[in-house]
Amino acid sequence: MAGPTTTVSGTSRPVTGLLERLAAVPGRAERLTHVEELAPRAAVGAPWPGWVPEQVRAAYEARGVVEPWAHQVAAADAAWRGQHVVLSTGTASGKSLAFQVPALSRDAADRLQALLDDFGLADAERVKTIESTTNHDVKAVEYFLRE
Repeated sequence: MAGPTTTVSGTSRPVTGLLERLAAVPGRAERLTHVEELAPRAAVGAPWPGWVPEQVRAAYEARGVVEPWAHQVAAADAAWRGQHVVLSTGTASGKSLAFQVPALSRDAADRLQALLDDFGLADAERVKTIESTTNHDVKAVEYFLRE
């Protein structure tokens, strides 16, 4: 019986035998409802979503992820919006990134919101003190955030 094949180390091997063995276990045959072999497709990248903080984007870019794959962006966008997400792709195809980016971005957004909520007169005075030393308002805020 001919069936779908998979490529491993450049050799094409039928997966029919594997499917038949899995389906032969009592109670499993009725669980296998669909098998489809898809032709290889070219990878499609997508720009980082606008809600991803520069700090998160830069960390991934430093590790070689300059542009995420389209399926990562679609899944990350849905997770960011609070939707339920199921992402089924092959090993090492970026499923983790699709879920880590929204979590890391939410954490960064929450920390920024906490800073805004807690920012008071003493903080403003500290920024002004730093600015008097640096003679640069943006650098003063940067140094304040690093304290």
